[in-house]
Amino acid sequence: MSSEWIGRRLDDVAAVVSGQSPSGTALNEEGEGLPFFQGARDFSARHPQPRVFTTDPRRRAERGDILLSVRAPVGRVNTADRRCAVGRGVAAIRAADAADTTFLFYILAAREGSWSAIESSGSVFSNLGRKELLALSVPWPSRRERHGIAGVLRAIDEKIDSNRRTFRRLQSLQCEHFERWRQVEHADSSTGSLVDIAGFVNGRNFTKGASGSGRPVLRIKELNGGIRDATVFSDVAAPEEHLALHFDLLFAWSGSLGACRWEGPEGLVNQHIFKVVPSRYPLWFVEGWLAVHMPAFQAIARDKATTMGHIQRRHLAEAKVLLPPADALAAMDREIGPLDARRSSLSRETIRLTEARDMLLPKLISGRIRVPDSYDPGDVLGTVAADAGLDADVGAAA
Repeated sequence: MSSEWIGRRLDDVAAVVSGQSPSGTALNEEGEGLPFFQGARDFSARHPQPRVFTTDPRRRAERGDILLSVRAPVGRVNTADRRCAVGRGVAAIRAADAADTTFLFYILAAREGSWSAIESSGSVFSNLGRKELLALSVPWPSRRERHGIAGVLRAIDEKIDSNRRTFRRLQSLQCEHFERWRQVEHADSSTGSLVDIAGFVNGRNFTKGASGSGRPVLRIKELNGGIRDATVFSDVAAPEEHLALHFDLLFAWSGSLGACRWEGPEGLVNQHIFKVVPSRYPLWFVEGWLAVHMPAFQAIARDKATTMGHIQRRHLAEAKVLLPPADALAAMDREIGPLDARRSSLSRETIRLTEARDMLLPKLISGRIRVPDSYDPGDVLGTVAADAGLDADVGAAA
């Protein structure tokens, strides 16, 4: 921390509401009452996702409050986007001055890595008690600098959020184009199956003997939640067919079946996941047909009551698809191809912005990079990005 800054106790600058669980009879999944958040498993990239509700809220968080997980995994942060109830695994933190909320959010976000390191070292650290939380020391620069730091980081996060919204809109538009084509009769089209338009390469057990360094091993939990503290790493050599590169199509065929475009770093495709490799057809075409058949695949998996739900290769061969003639496919590609390319481009930009934010965060919070005398987040971001050695396009993008 900069020698010019003072340290403050968290309870000097914020009110802390410790969560408390309601009675079990007051819980429901039908949306009655307030959303009830119990811990980090309810958190997403920014705001928690309601799964359970309660008609008997014992502790409440207000819209805009910072939500901190205080049970393992300790230290994850989200922001409440609505009034909600919080359980024992969550503390709601409300800045004494609402203008400091964003700064406090990033202060706590910067601490997540240190708490995670303690947990992964094997130390007994499954809970963050109220006493320790209240006494937590936070760096407290001048009001101008607090707001400048928050403005820089918020500008990046707002651009990331904007990219994600645009990505989802493009994805929806791409699906609409594909579905509209699929619903029209095509006299010149032939019939095939999923195995006629792509290869489905099963992953390997890369977790066995993992070294802890190298590439991340992509299991179903990584497909659902990205690279996290519990991700396994391995430096084992692997052929390209078992590597997931940016925007490759991955299909979890066991457990919670689903498909996604991979948006993380180069990784090793673990068992129970197919890397889907198109043959003579664009990847968006394969992705579209896989989405069409996914509900049926999920139903097959659900019916396997005695084993972990999964599908078999014969189900891929039985999944029928329409194969358009070359001229029709080219026309489709002129419509859908640019949408898919824009999704990929947005994904790459979001990755760069996330890396920029994660690199800037500890440096700004510690005072190693200082915010210049400016209140325009765009101007501040450009200056700070230059000081941090970021690519010009990353600074400009935000």
